[in-house]
Amino acid sequence: MRSINDKKGISTIALALIVAAIVGVASVASYFIFIYDSGDPSDDSADSSDDPADSPDDQIVSSVGEYATYTVLGATTGTLFDGKLKIEIVDESSSQYQIETSYLLYSTTAGIRTAFFIDSEREWVDIDQYESPGVKTGSETMSTKWGERNVDIYTKVVDGETRMMYVGVSDGVIYGISMEVDSVLMLFMLIDTNTIEGDPGEGVGDYEIYSVSGSSGATALDGILYLIIIDQSPTEYKIQFASVIYQTVSGVRTFLFSENYSDWVDIDEHESYGVKTGTDTISTSWGTRDVDIYTQVIEGETTVTYLGRSDGVPYKITVINGGETMTFTLVGASVL
Repeated sequence: MRSINDKKGISTIALALIVAAIVGVASVASYFIFIYDSGDPSDDSADSSDDPADSPDDQIVSSVGEYATYTVLGATTGTLFDGKLKIEIVDESSSQYQIETSYLLYSTTAGIRTAFFIDSEREWVDIDQYESPGVKTGSETMSTKWGERNVDIYTKVVDGETRMMYVGVSDGVIYGISMEVDSVLMLFMLIDTNTIEGDPGEGVGDYEIYSVSGSSGATALDGILYLIIIDQSPTEYKIQFASVIYQTVSGVRTFLFSENYSDWVDIDEHESYGVKTGTDTISTSWGTRDVDIYTQVIEGETTVTYLGRSDGVPYKITVINGGETMTFTLVGASVL
């Protein structure tokens, strides 16, 4: 993900172009996810050189209730994007599927996260209608929430915008999509589907976003913090950390600092939240939540964590160190 800085945010026109591009990607993906398969799922050695559209016997039988959910992540100078794209078959006839596509997308500029596209639409499509994902331009092994997968890469250029789809060789599943539109790099990573056997659990594409507020003496602080799993192995997650912090002094808000780095952590590693010191009911972006409060003191720094009682999600974290207090409030997460 590109560096975060304090430049002017993306324009309304650019947002409109991004929305149009995402809708276009969803349209192609909906046909490809549920109607065509690139090979025999039981045969990992299936010949992946054929265009799926050239193999009528590879057509799969989909059914009402099948769905695929993607994390959407993006970056351009001064703006970050996040959200979800869900595609689901909600009805069918003898010749058509009704597909519902749901969008929940946010942009973050100057440390402020706002919704820019929340919508849901339904469309009937012919079962034998097919829109090609493009020309096969390569193959690779990629990390997914279901382990490593051999994928073929299909590339398509639409109105000057390049789309790349990463399609499972053995199952025809679109595990990832990338595109760049109006200088914005957008990534789609599959995080949930009932078309693949097995519980995906946590993994690639999962993220948490916290708004940051606090003070240091007479200085007010605010900003945003992203934590995103971008790769995984059987024993480790690679997590991308991105943050931007602003300071306000005498009513004037200015950029303070930003960080953008990644690190590998053990999947089984769990850092204690400390000692349980109470319970509470707090307001969150998902409504009220009953939380357990944990307190930990290390070298004079006190950390108070408000942990969801039913889901184990840290909805709020307050860190107090000397005259500085910082509060991190969960405002976005792929798991909620």
